[in-house]
Amino acid sequence: PGRIEVIGNHLDHQGGPVIAASVNLDAVASVSRNTENKIRIYYSVKNEFSTNNKANYEDDYLEIDLNDPRAVEIQEVSAIMSEDEKKRIQSLNLVRGLLKAFQEENLYEEKAAFAVGGFDLCINSEVPLGSGLSSSAAIAMLYSKILNDLYNGGVLDLLSMAKCCQRAEHIAWGKKVGLLDPPACGKGGSTYFDFYDRLHPEIVTLPGLYETLLADNYRFVIVDTRHNPNRPDECLDHSDLKEEYNEIRCSMTKVAIALKLIPFEKLMKKAFDNLETDDFVKDLHEKILKLIEAGDLQGLEAMLLVGLSELKRYSDGGPQLYLTALERCLNEIKRIGNPEDLRLADLGLTEEMFNSYIGILSSRENIQDLDVLRAMHFFSEKARVQELAERAFHGKLTSDFILAAIRASGDSSEDRLQNVSLPSSKQKPVAIALQITKLMFGDTSSSGAQRIHGGGFAGVILVLLKERRIEALTEVLTGKEGETGRFPKGAVMPVNIRRLGTVNVNAEVESLINSDTQSGSKK
Repeated sequence: PGRIEVIGNHLDHQGGPVIAASVNLDAVASVSRNTENKIRIYYSVKNEFSTNNKANYEDDYLEIDLNDPRAVEIQEVSAIMSEDEKKRIQSLNLVRGLLKAFQEENLYEEKAAFAVGGFDLCINSEVPLGSGLSSSAAIAMLYSKILNDLYNGGVLDLLSMAKCCQRAEHIAWGKKVGLLDPPACGKGGSTYFDFYDRLHPEIVTLPGLYETLLADNYRFVIVDTRHNPNRPDECLDHSDLKEEYNEIRCSMTKVAIALKLIPFEKLMKKAFDNLETDDFVKDLHEKILKLIEAGDLQGLEAMLLVGLSELKRYSDGGPQLYLTALERCLNEIKRIGNPEDLRLADLGLTEEMFNSYIGILSSRENIQDLDVLRAMHFFSEKARVQELAERAFHGKLTSDFILAAIRASGDSSEDRLQNVSLPSSKQKPVAIALQITKLMFGDTSSSGAQRIHGGGFAGVILVLLKERRIEALTEVLTGKEGETGRFPKGAVMPVNIRRLGTVNVNAEVESLINSDTQSGSKK
Protein backbone atom coordinates (compact mmCIF):
# COMPACT_ATOMS: atom_id res chain seq x y z
CA PRO A 1 0.00 0.00 0.00
CA GLY A 2 0.87 3.68 -0.22
CA ARG A 3 1.10 5.67 2.98
CA ILE A 4 0.02 8.93 4.55
CA GLU A 5 2.17 10.88 6.98
CA VAL A 6 -0.13 12.11 9.75
CA ILE A 7 2.43 14.30 11.54
CA GLY A 8 6.21 14.39 11.81
CA ASN A 9 7.07 16.10 8.51
CA HIS A 10 10.79 15.66 7.63
CA LEU A 11 11.72 14.32 11.07
CA ASP A 12 12.78 10.81 10.04
CA HIS A 13 16.11 11.78 8.46
CA GLN A 14 16.97 13.76 11.61
CA GLY A 15 16.34 10.86 13.99
CA GLY A 16 12.96 12.13 15.16
CA PRO A 17 9.51 10.53 15.64
CA VAL A 18 6.77 10.27 13.00
CA ILE A 19 3.18 9.01 12.90
CA ALA A 20 2.16 7.47 9.58
CA ALA A 21 -0.38 4.99 8.21
CA SER A 22 -0.76 2.73 5.19
CA VAL A 23 -3.82 3.42 3.01
CA ASN A 24 -6.13 1.52 0.67
CA LEU A 25 -4.36 2.72 -2.50
CA ASP A 26 -1.96 -0.08 -3.29
CA ALA A 27 0.16 -2.00 -5.77
CA VAL A 28 -1.00 -5.54 -6.56
CA ALA A 29 1.22 -8.08 -8.29
CA SER A 30 1.29 -11.62 -9.60
CA VAL A 31 4.73 -13.25 -9.63
CA SER A 32 6.42 -16.54 -10.45
CA ARG A 33 10.01 -17.64 -10.01
CA ASN A 34 11.97 -18.53 -13.15
CA THR A 35 15.11 -20.57 -13.77
CA GLU A 36 16.59 -18.25 -16.39
CA ASN A 37 18.02 -15.82 -13.81
CA LYS A 38 16.17 -12.97 -15.50
CA ILE A 39 13.85 -10.39 -13.99
CA ARG A 40 10.93 -9.50 -16.27
CA ILE A 41 8.44 -6.91 -15.06
CA TYR A 42 5.24 -5.85 -16.78
CA TYR A 43 3.73 -2.89 -14.99
CA SER A 44 0.80 -0.51 -15.15
CA VAL A 45 1.07 2.41 -12.71
CA LYS A 46 -1.50 5.14 -12.21
CA ASN A 47 -0.30 8.67 -13.01
CA GLU A 48 -2.94 10.67 -11.14
CA PHE A 49 -6.22 10.42 -9.24
CA SER A 50 -8.28 12.31 -11.79
CA THR A 51 -9.49 9.53 -14.09
CA ASN A 52 -9.58 5.76 -14.31
CA ASN A 53 -9.28 5.45 -18.07
CA LYS A 54 -6.41 3.56 -19.65
CA ALA A 55 -4.64 6.75 -20.76
CA ASN A 56 -4.12 7.63 -17.09
CA TYR A 57 -1.86 4.60 -16.55
CA GLU A 58 1.81 4.33 -17.41
CA ASP A 59 2.55 0.90 -18.91
CA ASP A 60 5.96 -0.55 -19.62
CA TYR A 61 8.11 -3.66 -19.65
CA LEU A 62 11.43 -3.93 -17.80
CA GLU A 63 13.99 -6.70 -18.10
CA ILE A 64 17.25 -7.32 -16.23
CA ASP A 65 19.47 -10.27 -17.11
CA LEU A 66 21.25 -11.26 -13.90
CA ASN A 67 23.64 -13.43 -15.91
CA ASP A 68 25.26 -10.20 -17.12
CA PRO A 69 27.29 -8.52 -14.31
CA ARG A 70 26.75 -5.15 -15.98
CA ALA A 71 22.97 -5.49 -15.85
CA VAL A 72 22.72 -4.13 -12.30
CA GLU A 73 24.87 -1.06 -12.92
CA ILE A 74 23.02 2.23 -12.46
CA GLN A 75 22.33 3.98 -15.76
CA GLU A 76 22.68 7.74 -15.95
CA VAL A 77 19.66 9.76 -17.08
CA SER A 78 20.61 12.09 -19.93
CA ALA A 79 19.08 15.47 -20.76
CA ILE A 80 18.65 14.39 -24.38
CA MET A 81 16.40 11.48 -23.41
CA SER A 82 12.63 11.72 -23.84
CA GLU A 83 10.53 11.96 -20.66
CA ASP A 84 9.26 8.41 -21.21
CA GLU A 85 12.82 7.10 -21.55
CA LYS A 86 13.90 8.95 -18.38
CA LYS A 87 11.05 7.39 -16.41
CA ARG A 88 11.88 3.96 -17.76
CA ILE A 89 15.56 4.28 -16.80
CA GLN A 90 14.58 5.49 -13.31
CA SER A 91 12.25 2.51 -12.90
CA LEU A 92 15.04 0.14 -13.97
CA ASN A 93 17.47 1.88 -11.63
CA LEU A 94 15.17 1.30 -8.65
CA VAL A 95 15.24 -2.45 -9.35
CA ARG A 96 19.01 -2.32 -9.86
CA GLY A 97 19.46 -0.34 -6.65
CA LEU A 98 17.44 -2.90 -4.72
CA LEU A 99 19.42 -5.79 -6.17
CA LYS A 100 22.64 -4.06 -5.12
CA ALA A 101 21.24 -3.36 -1.63
CA PHE A 102 20.25 -7.02 -1.19
CA GLN A 103 23.74 -8.14 -2.12
CA GLU A 104 25.67 -5.63 -0.01
CA GLU A 105 27.43 -7.15 2.97
CA ASN A 106 27.28 -5.40 6.34
CA LEU A 107 24.53 -3.04 5.19
CA TYR A 108 23.73 -0.95 8.29
CA GLU A 109 26.39 -3.02 10.13
CA GLU A 110 24.06 -5.91 10.79
CA LYS A 111 23.76 -8.37 7.92
CA ALA A 112 25.41 -10.60 5.39
CA ALA A 113 24.38 -10.39 1.74
CA PHE A 114 20.93 -11.66 0.79
CA ALA A 115 20.16 -13.77 -2.27
CA VAL A 116 18.58 -12.55 -5.50
CA GLY A 117 17.27 -14.38 -8.55
CA GLY A 118 14.99 -14.30 -11.56
CA PHE A 119 11.23 -13.87 -11.57
CA ASP A 120 8.38 -12.86 -13.87
CA LEU A 121 6.16 -10.14 -12.45
CA CYS A 122 3.00 -8.30 -13.45
CA ILE A 123 2.12 -5.18 -11.39
CA ASN A 124 -0.89 -2.89 -11.26
CA SER A 125 -0.41 0.10 -8.96
CA GLU A 126 -3.09 2.52 -7.82
CA VAL A 127 -0.55 4.64 -5.92
CA PRO A 128 -0.12 7.64 -8.26
CA LEU A 129 3.43 8.36 -9.38
CA GLY A 130 5.07 11.44 -7.86
CA SER A 131 2.08 12.25 -5.69
CA GLY A 132 3.77 12.08 -2.28
CA LEU A 133 2.04 8.85 -1.23
CA SER A 134 5.32 6.92 -1.51
CA SER A 135 4.67 5.20 -4.81
CA SER A 136 8.37 4.29 -5.12
CA ALA A 137 8.53 2.89 -1.56
CA ALA A 138 5.36 0.85 -2.15
CA ILE A 139 6.88 -0.68 -5.30
CA ALA A 140 10.29 -1.19 -3.66
CA MET A 141 8.69 -2.98 -0.69
CA LEU A 142 6.81 -5.18 -3.17
CA TYR A 143 10.09 -6.12 -4.91
CA SER A 144 11.72 -6.74 -1.50
CA LYS A 145 8.89 -9.00 -0.39
CA ILE A 146 9.20 -10.99 -3.64
CA LEU A 147 12.98 -11.46 -3.27
CA ASN A 148 12.53 -12.29 0.40
CA ASP A 149 9.89 -14.97 -0.16
CA LEU A 150 11.26 -16.46 -3.40
CA TYR A 151 14.98 -16.51 -2.63
CA ASN A 152 15.55 -15.97 1.09
CA GLY A 153 12.98 -18.18 2.76
CA GLY A 154 11.20 -15.18 4.26
CA VAL A 155 14.06 -14.51 6.73
CA LEU A 156 14.05 -10.72 6.24
CA ASP A 157 11.84 -8.90 8.72
CA LEU A 158 10.04 -5.63 7.99
CA LEU A 159 12.98 -3.47 9.08
CA SER A 160 15.55 -5.38 7.02
CA MET A 161 13.42 -5.07 3.88
CA ALA A 162 12.82 -1.37 4.61
CA LYS A 163 16.55 -0.71 4.96
CA CYS A 164 17.18 -2.38 1.60
CA CYS A 165 14.51 -0.15 0.04
CA GLN A 166 16.01 2.98 1.58
CA ARG A 167 19.46 2.00 0.33
CA ALA A 168 18.00 1.29 -3.12
CA GLU A 169 16.77 4.90 -3.46
CA HIS A 170 20.17 6.20 -2.31
CA ILE A 171 21.89 4.07 -4.96
CA ALA A 172 19.38 4.53 -7.78
CA TRP A 173 18.55 8.22 -7.53
CA GLY A 174 20.99 9.80 -5.08
CA LYS A 175 18.03 10.82 -2.95
CA LYS A 176 18.97 10.95 0.74
CA VAL A 177 15.63 9.66 1.97
CA GLY A 178 15.01 8.74 5.58
CA LEU A 179 13.72 5.36 6.73
CA LEU A 180 10.04 6.30 7.06
CA ASP A 181 8.36 5.41 3.78
CA PRO A 182 9.21 1.70 3.25
CA PRO A 183 8.09 0.48 6.72
CA ALA A 184 5.10 2.85 6.69
CA CYS A 185 3.96 1.12 3.49
CA GLY A 186 5.02 -2.31 4.66
CA LYS A 187 3.64 -2.55 8.20
CA GLY A 188 -0.03 -1.70 7.77
CA GLY A 189 -2.34 0.32 10.02
CA SER A 190 -1.41 3.43 12.02
CA THR A 191 2.19 3.34 13.22
CA TYR A 192 4.46 5.31 15.56
CA PHE A 193 8.09 5.53 14.45
CA ASP A 194 11.07 6.81 16.41
CA PHE A 195 14.24 6.97 14.33
CA TYR A 196 16.69 7.96 17.08
CA ASP A 197 18.34 4.52 17.02
CA ARG A 198 19.82 4.34 13.53
CA LEU A 199 20.02 0.55 13.36
CA HIS A 200 16.91 -0.40 15.29
CA PRO A 201 14.29 2.37 15.10
CA GLU A 202 11.15 1.95 17.18
CA ILE A 203 8.21 0.81 15.01
CA VAL A 204 5.00 0.13 16.94
CA THR A 205 1.30 0.09 16.18
CA LEU A 206 -0.39 3.30 17.33
CA PRO A 207 -3.68 2.39 18.98
CA GLY A 208 -6.90 4.35 18.65
CA LEU A 209 -6.02 6.94 16.02
CA TYR A 210 -8.25 5.76 13.18
CA GLU A 211 -10.90 4.38 15.54
CA THR A 212 -11.23 7.72 17.33
CA LEU A 213 -11.67 9.59 14.06
CA LEU A 214 -14.14 7.07 12.62
CA ALA A 215 -16.27 7.25 15.77
CA ASP A 216 -16.71 10.98 15.15
CA ASN A 217 -17.24 10.50 11.37
CA TYR A 218 -13.93 12.06 10.30
CA ARG A 219 -12.17 10.92 7.12
CA PHE A 220 -8.73 11.46 5.67
CA VAL A 221 -8.78 12.95 2.18
CA ILE A 222 -5.90 13.34 -0.28
CA VAL A 223 -5.98 16.28 -2.72
CA ASP A 224 -3.80 15.95 -5.81
CA THR A 225 -2.57 19.48 -6.62
CA ARG A 226 -0.25 18.68 -9.52
CA HIS A 227 -2.61 19.59 -12.36
CA ASN A 228 -4.51 22.69 -13.40
CA PRO A 229 -7.37 22.10 -15.89
CA ASN A 230 -6.80 25.64 -17.21
CA ARG A 231 -3.14 24.78 -17.97
CA PRO A 232 -3.31 21.14 -19.12
CA ASP A 233 0.35 21.00 -20.15
CA GLU A 234 1.62 21.85 -16.64
CA CYS A 235 2.37 19.21 -14.03
CA LEU A 236 4.31 20.08 -10.88
CA ASP A 237 5.56 16.64 -9.95
CA HIS A 238 6.84 15.59 -6.53
CA SER A 239 9.28 13.04 -7.98
CA ASP A 240 11.62 15.58 -9.63
CA LEU A 241 12.45 17.50 -6.45
CA LYS A 242 15.55 15.66 -5.20
CA GLU A 243 17.55 18.87 -4.74
CA GLU A 244 14.83 20.64 -2.75
CA TYR A 245 14.37 17.58 -0.54
CA ASN A 246 18.11 17.24 0.08
CA GLU A 247 18.37 20.96 0.91
CA ILE A 248 16.05 20.49 3.90
CA ARG A 249 18.28 17.75 5.24
CA CYS A 250 21.35 19.89 4.54
CA SER A 251 19.83 22.86 6.42
CA MET A 252 19.16 20.77 9.52
CA THR A 253 22.59 19.10 9.38
CA LYS A 254 24.33 22.50 9.21
CA VAL A 255 22.47 23.60 12.33
CA ALA A 256 23.29 20.33 14.10
CA ILE A 257 27.02 20.84 13.36
CA ALA A 258 26.90 24.47 14.52
CA LEU A 259 25.20 23.47 17.78
CA LYS A 260 27.73 20.68 18.33
CA LEU A 261 30.58 23.20 17.97
CA ILE A 262 29.27 25.73 20.50
CA PRO A 263 30.82 23.87 23.50
CA PHE A 264 34.12 23.65 21.55
CA GLU A 265 34.14 27.43 21.15
CA LYS A 266 33.49 27.99 24.87
CA LEU A 267 36.20 25.50 25.81
CA MET A 268 38.84 27.06 23.54
CA LYS A 269 38.05 30.61 24.64
CA LYS A 270 38.24 29.66 28.31
CA ALA A 271 41.60 27.93 27.79
CA PHE A 272 42.96 30.94 25.87
CA ASP A 273 41.84 33.63 28.35
CA ASN A 274 44.69 35.07 30.47
CA LEU A 275 47.17 32.83 28.66
CA GLU A 276 50.64 34.28 28.15
CA THR A 277 51.38 33.16 24.66
CA ASP A 278 53.23 33.92 21.45
CA ASP A 279 52.15 34.88 17.95
CA PHE A 280 51.83 31.26 16.81
CA VAL A 281 49.28 30.40 19.51
CA LYS A 282 47.35 33.62 18.88
CA ASP A 283 47.22 32.90 15.16
CA LEU A 284 46.25 29.28 15.81
CA HIS A 285 43.48 30.33 18.17
CA GLU A 286 42.01 32.81 15.67
CA LYS A 287 42.00 30.18 12.92
CA ILE A 288 40.32 27.64 15.18
CA LEU A 289 37.55 30.09 16.12
CA LYS A 290 36.97 30.98 12.45
CA LEU A 291 36.67 27.31 11.52
CA ILE A 292 34.22 26.77 14.37
CA GLU A 293 32.13 29.73 13.22
CA ALA A 294 32.18 28.42 9.63
CA GLY A 295 31.08 24.96 10.78
CA ASP A 296 34.04 23.37 8.99
CA LEU A 297 34.62 20.15 10.95
CA GLN A 298 37.12 18.75 8.48
CA GLY A 299 39.22 21.92 8.47
CA LEU A 300 38.94 22.20 12.25
CA GLU A 301 40.21 18.66 12.77
CA ALA A 302 43.21 19.37 10.54
CA MET A 303 43.98 22.63 12.36
CA LEU A 304 43.76 20.95 15.79
CA LEU A 305 46.22 18.28 14.67
CA VAL A 306 48.66 20.94 13.42
CA GLY A 307 48.30 22.88 16.68
CA LEU A 308 48.93 19.83 18.85
CA SER A 309 51.96 18.79 16.81
CA GLU A 310 53.58 22.24 16.91
CA LEU A 311 52.86 23.05 20.57
CA LYS A 312 54.26 19.73 21.80
CA ARG A 313 57.60 20.74 20.29
CA TYR A 314 57.94 23.61 22.76
CA SER A 315 60.81 23.07 25.21
CA ASP A 316 58.47 23.49 28.17
CA GLY A 317 55.88 21.16 26.66
CA GLY A 318 53.63 23.99 25.54
CA PRO A 319 50.71 25.66 27.35
CA GLN A 320 49.16 22.66 29.12
CA LEU A 321 45.65 24.06 29.59
CA TYR A 322 45.42 24.97 25.92
CA LEU A 323 46.89 21.62 24.84
CA THR A 324 44.29 19.81 26.94
CA ALA A 325 41.51 21.85 25.29
CA LEU A 326 42.86 21.01 21.83
CA GLU A 327 42.95 17.29 22.66
CA ARG A 328 39.40 17.31 24.07
CA CYS A 329 38.04 19.04 20.98
CA LEU A 330 39.88 16.64 18.67
CA ASN A 331 38.55 13.60 20.52
CA GLU A 332 34.98 14.95 20.31
CA ILE A 333 35.31 15.58 16.57
CA LYS A 334 36.51 12.00 16.05
CA ARG A 335 33.47 10.77 17.97
CA ILE A 336 31.18 12.69 15.60
CA GLY A 337 32.55 10.78 12.61
CA ASN A 338 31.11 11.83 9.25
CA PRO A 339 29.59 15.31 9.81
CA GLU A 340 26.94 14.64 7.14
CA ASP A 341 25.54 11.90 9.40
CA LEU A 342 25.05 14.23 12.37
CA ARG A 343 21.33 14.72 13.13
CA LEU A 344 19.42 17.20 15.26
CA ALA A 345 18.12 14.36 17.43
CA ASP A 346 21.72 13.40 18.30
CA LEU A 347 22.11 16.66 20.27
CA GLY A 348 19.64 15.64 23.00
CA LEU A 349 18.03 19.08 23.13
CA THR A 350 14.46 19.95 24.06
CA GLU A 351 12.56 22.62 22.14
CA GLU A 352 13.15 25.10 24.98
CA MET A 353 16.88 24.38 25.06
CA PHE A 354 17.18 24.79 21.29
CA ASN A 355 15.32 28.10 21.36
CA SER A 356 17.95 29.50 23.72
CA TYR A 357 20.59 29.02 20.97
CA ILE A 358 18.70 30.80 18.16
CA GLY A 359 20.56 34.08 18.67
CA ILE A 360 23.97 32.39 18.56
CA LEU A 361 23.04 30.36 15.47
CA SER A 362 21.85 33.45 13.61
CA SER A 363 25.30 35.01 14.02
CA ARG A 364 27.12 32.07 12.44
CA GLU A 365 28.74 32.68 9.08
CA ASN A 366 27.36 29.59 7.33
CA ILE A 367 23.88 29.53 8.93
CA GLN A 368 21.03 31.23 7.09
CA ASP A 369 17.67 32.21 8.59
CA LEU A 370 15.96 29.40 6.67
CA ASP A 371 18.32 26.87 8.29
CA VAL A 372 17.30 28.10 11.75
CA LEU A 373 13.60 28.06 10.86
CA ARG A 374 13.84 24.47 9.65
CA ALA A 375 15.58 23.41 12.86
CA MET A 376 12.85 25.20 14.85
CA HIS A 377 10.33 23.08 12.95
CA PHE A 378 12.16 19.89 13.95
CA PHE A 379 12.01 20.57 17.67
CA SER A 380 8.40 21.84 17.77
CA GLU A 381 7.18 19.02 15.50
CA LYS A 382 9.00 16.43 17.60
CA ALA A 383 7.16 17.63 20.71
CA ARG A 384 3.81 17.43 18.85
CA VAL A 385 4.39 13.86 17.67
CA GLN A 386 5.45 12.71 21.12
CA GLU A 387 2.41 14.26 22.79
CA LEU A 388 -0.03 12.72 20.31
CA ALA A 389 1.64 9.31 20.68
CA GLU A 390 1.61 9.57 24.48
CA ARG A 391 -2.12 10.25 24.46
CA ALA A 392 -2.74 7.35 22.06
CA PHE A 393 -0.78 4.85 24.17
CA HIS A 394 -2.71 5.92 27.27
CA GLY A 395 -6.14 5.85 25.60
CA LYS A 396 -6.65 9.61 25.86
CA LEU A 397 -6.97 10.57 22.20
CA THR A 398 -9.79 12.82 21.04
CA SER A 399 -10.67 13.94 17.53
CA ASP A 400 -10.25 17.60 18.54
CA PHE A 401 -6.70 16.93 19.74
CA ILE A 402 -5.80 15.09 16.52
CA LEU A 403 -7.22 17.95 14.43
CA ALA A 404 -5.27 20.54 16.42
CA ALA A 405 -2.03 18.54 16.10
CA ILE A 406 -2.39 18.18 12.32
CA ARG A 407 -3.21 21.89 11.90
CA ALA A 408 -0.18 22.91 13.99
CA SER A 409 2.01 20.50 12.04
CA GLY A 410 0.81 21.96 8.75
CA ASP A 411 1.38 25.53 9.93
CA SER A 412 4.92 24.65 11.00
CA SER A 413 5.70 23.04 7.64
CA GLU A 414 4.39 26.13 5.88
CA ASP A 415 5.98 28.80 8.09
CA ARG A 416 9.20 27.16 9.30
CA LEU A 417 10.07 24.19 7.10
CA GLN A 418 8.85 26.13 4.05
CA ASN A 419 8.25 23.13 1.81
CA VAL A 420 4.81 24.16 0.58
CA SER A 421 5.93 25.66 -2.75
CA LEU A 422 8.94 26.29 -4.95
CA PRO A 423 10.33 29.83 -4.51
CA SER A 424 11.37 29.89 -8.17
CA SER A 425 7.85 29.25 -9.48
CA LYS A 426 4.89 31.64 -9.61
CA GLN A 427 2.54 28.67 -9.70
CA LYS A 428 1.78 27.63 -6.09
CA PRO A 429 -0.73 24.76 -6.36
CA VAL A 430 -0.11 23.31 -2.91
CA ALA A 431 -0.34 26.74 -1.26
CA ILE A 432 -3.57 27.62 -3.06
CA ALA A 433 -5.13 24.25 -2.16
CA LEU A 434 -4.25 24.78 1.51
CA GLN A 435 -5.62 28.33 1.52
CA ILE A 436 -8.89 27.37 -0.20
CA THR A 437 -9.36 24.57 2.34
CA LYS A 438 -8.64 26.91 5.26
CA LEU A 439 -11.24 29.37 3.96
CA MET A 440 -13.80 26.61 3.79
CA PHE A 441 -13.11 25.47 7.35
CA GLY A 442 -13.11 28.99 8.78
CA ASP A 443 -12.24 29.52 12.45
CA THR A 444 -14.13 26.55 13.88
CA SER A 445 -11.57 24.23 15.42
CA SER A 446 -13.62 21.09 14.84
CA SER A 447 -14.33 21.82 11.16
CA GLY A 448 -11.20 20.10 9.89
CA ALA A 449 -7.45 20.25 9.42
CA GLN A 450 -5.10 20.43 6.45
CA ARG A 451 -1.37 20.16 5.85
CA ILE A 452 1.30 19.66 3.20
CA HIS A 453 1.98 15.98 2.76
CA GLY A 454 5.23 14.05 2.52
CA GLY A 455 8.38 15.64 1.11
CA GLY A 456 6.45 18.71 0.00
CA PHE A 457 6.97 21.44 -2.62
CA ALA A 458 4.48 19.68 -4.94
CA GLY A 459 2.20 16.66 -4.97
CA VAL A 460 -0.70 16.31 -2.55
CA ILE A 461 -2.11 17.80 0.61
CA LEU A 462 -3.71 15.85 3.46
CA VAL A 463 -7.12 16.95 4.74
CA LEU A 464 -9.06 15.63 7.73
CA LEU A 465 -12.76 16.53 7.85
CA LYS A 466 -16.25 15.24 8.56
CA GLU A 467 -17.41 12.73 5.97
CA ARG A 468 -20.52 14.77 5.19
CA ARG A 469 -18.32 17.70 4.12
CA ILE A 470 -16.26 15.82 1.52
CA GLU A 471 -18.69 16.78 -1.25
CA ALA A 472 -18.41 20.48 -0.31
CA LEU A 473 -14.60 20.24 -0.29
CA THR A 474 -14.68 18.57 -3.70
CA GLU A 475 -16.87 21.34 -5.15
CA VAL A 476 -14.76 24.18 -3.78
CA LEU A 477 -11.54 22.66 -5.16
CA THR A 478 -12.67 21.09 -8.45
CA GLY A 479 -15.85 23.05 -9.22
CA LYS A 480 -19.50 22.02 -9.25
CA GLU A 481 -20.94 19.75 -11.93
CA GLY A 482 -20.42 21.43 -15.31
CA GLU A 483 -17.95 23.97 -13.88
CA THR A 484 -14.15 24.12 -14.00
CA GLY A 485 -12.36 24.47 -10.67
CA ARG A 486 -8.73 25.15 -9.79
CA PHE A 487 -8.05 21.40 -9.77
CA PRO A 488 -9.34 18.69 -12.12
CA LYS A 489 -12.28 16.40 -11.41
CA GLY A 490 -11.20 13.42 -9.34
CA ALA A 491 -8.38 15.31 -7.62
CA VAL A 492 -10.09 14.85 -4.22
CA MET A 493 -9.68 11.27 -3.01
CA PRO A 494 -11.00 9.96 0.37
CA VAL A 495 -8.74 7.22 1.74
CA ASN A 496 -9.04 4.58 4.43
CA ILE A 497 -6.28 3.28 6.65
CA ARG A 498 -5.49 -0.29 5.66
CA ARG A 499 -4.75 -2.85 8.35
CA LEU A 500 -2.43 -5.01 6.22
CA GLY A 501 0.83 -3.74 4.78
CA THR A 502 3.01 -5.51 2.19
CA VAL A 503 1.84 -9.11 2.19
CA ASN A 504 2.15 -12.36 0.26
CA VAL A 505 -1.54 -13.06 -0.33
CA ASN A 506 -1.01 -16.80 -0.87
CA ALA A 507 0.85 -17.05 2.43
CA GLU A 508 -1.86 -15.03 4.22
CA VAL A 509 -4.65 -17.25 2.85
CA GLU A 510 -2.72 -20.41 3.73
CA SER A 511 -2.17 -19.08 7.25
CA LEU A 512 -5.90 -18.38 7.63
CA ILE A 513 -6.81 -21.84 6.36
CA ASN A 514 -4.38 -23.49 8.76
CA SER A 515 -5.70 -21.35 11.60
CA ASP A 516 -9.30 -22.27 10.79
CA THR A 517 -8.39 -25.97 10.49
CA GLN A 518 -6.72 -25.97 13.89
CA SER A 519 -9.68 -24.21 15.49
CA GLY A 520 -12.21 -26.52 13.81
CA SER A 521 -13.79 -23.71 11.78
CA LYS A 522 -15.58 -24.61 8.52
CA LYS A 523 -15.47 -21.07 7.01
